[in-house]
This record gives sequence, C-alpha cells and structure tokens, in this order.
Amino acid sequence: MTELILKTQNGSKLYGLDHAESDDDYIGIFVEGPDVLFLGGDHRTESLRETPDGVRNGPGDVDGQAYSVRHFFHLAAKGNPSLLAILFTPNRSIVDSTELGRKILASRELFVSAQAAGPFKGYMLAQLDRLTGQRKGHIPNRPELVEEFGYDVKYAQQVARLAFQGIEFLTEGKITLPMPEHEKNICMGIRQGYYSYKACIDLLQMLLSQIGEAASATQLAEKPDMKGIARLSRTIHEQHWKNQ
Repeated sequence: MTELILKTQNGSKLYGLDHAESDDDYIGIFVEGPDVLFLGGDHRTESLRETPDGVRNGPGDVDGQAYSVRHFFHLAAKGNPSLLAILFTPNRSIVDSTELGRKILASRELFVSAQAAGPFKGYMLAQLDRLTGQRKGHIPNRPELVEEFGYDVKYAQQVARLAFQGIEFLTEGKITLPMPEHEKNICMGIRQGYYSYKACIDLLQMLLSQIGEAASATQLAEKPDMKGIARLSRTIHEQHWKNQ
C-alpha cells in the first residue's frame, strides 16, 4: 500500500449518520512518485477495501479509496461532492495525517466555487431518478430494506444527505461535519423508515428544488482558484519527494 499523506473517515461515520451496522469507510490521499509523474504513468487510485469483491460489508468491515493528489485535486476542483466534503473533515475524523495532508485541508477555500452546483444537482437528480425508477442504473442490492420499508431507505438517506450538503455548500461555501442536528435527524428518520415512500420522494423533490434555488442565488466564485491549486500541488509533490 502506498504511503498516505492523509487518511480520514468517510461515509456515515464522517457525516454523523452511523449506527450499529455501519462499516468503517475511509478516504486517503497519496503522492505519486516522480517516475509516474514524468514518465507518463497513471496512478490515480488505490482501494482501501479489505472485504473481497462481491461481498457486502458488515459492521467493522473496512472500505474506502485512496486518491493521488493530482486526481483528488482534479475531481474536487470540478465539484465532486464526496471529495469536497473531505476538505471539511473535522479533527475528530482525521485518522492519520502528515503536515502535507493538513496543508490540503487548510487550503480548502481554493476549491470552493459555484462550479459545484452542477455536480451536486446532477448526482442528486440521477439518484432520485433511480429511486423512483425513472432511470436505470445501479442501486445497491438491499432487498431486506425494500421488503421491510417498501423502498431502499439507506439509498434514500444518501440522496437527502447529498441535498442538504449541496444547499449548505452553495449558500455558505462550507460543509458542516458531522451534519447539523436537524438535518441529521431527517436523514436518520428516512433510514429508520419514519417516512413513507411518497413522503420521502416529496421531501427529496423539495430539496432538489432548494438546491436549484441555492445555485441561482449563490455568491460563490464562479470557478475554483486553479492557479492556487496548481501551486499547492507543486508544493506538496516537491516537499514529499524531498523527504523521501
């Protein structure tokens, strides 16, 4: 496994939505070697998953993905919701970090821009369409939840969480982690089956509308600070290689 300069919790334990059945989900960042960077290599990601492929994770199982600095920066600058959230990781959710890893978190403002509106809306709409059957695509296989509640409440919870984070990001330029109590209670209510399928879909459609409103009214910069991100990337690569 490549040495990580940052490893954080991800998923339900980062968002504050974990329960007794939650697995341990992580995201890491590593620095590609100069041989990869300058000789045309492509070392974008490494799996942190410990469970064999095709086997569903259970309580205590480890899952996750590690990203090269270049790939992480590229996706975060484009507005990838999951990676933007990692930039706002609180200290309690940092598993391990070097000085360079903390430098990335301290530079989160470079990545904040209205450009994230498209990915937040796009991801949420795609997931909502899958939940309502309007779009074919992958929904995790959880027949036990469908049998108990009439729909996949865990998938629906993820859609709501994404919506709340998108609205906050476009309005305030940040993502609060763990989630604010009111929003967390709504997401947990969905997961626990307190919402009927119709009530849940109505709520998610309302949140989708609110994301659109937040995108239209956002005061965030139009684009991320790409020059600043490039300088940060160069600094991290050079300092990491120097220390090897």
